[in-house]
Amino acid sequence: MGTVEGEPPPLPGVRDVSANPARLQLLVEIPHADIATLFTCWIEPARLRAWWPTAAETDPHLGGAYHLSWPVRGWHPRGRYTVFDAPQRLAFT
Repeated sequence: MGTVEGEPPPLPGVRDVSANPARLQLLVEIPHADIATLFTCWIEPARLRAWWPTAAETDPHLGGAYHLSWPVRGWHPRGRYTVFDAPQRLAFT
């Protein structure tokens, strides 16, 4: 993950391990955090923005929608939660 002018550099412990350019896969290491806290880092907009997108909207429940945004890059991924079993499992499109 390179940096783009106007965006903060990637955080230590976050690596893009995508093998296929059509599918984003990140490896995130967050030491000393419990599973419930880590789960909220994926579903609460303020916690998401602290480590990944510059803007985020979420409706965190099974079938709920999310919208992440990196305006400087023109990235606006959107999708739905396909598995929502807090705090154990989370999957989304």
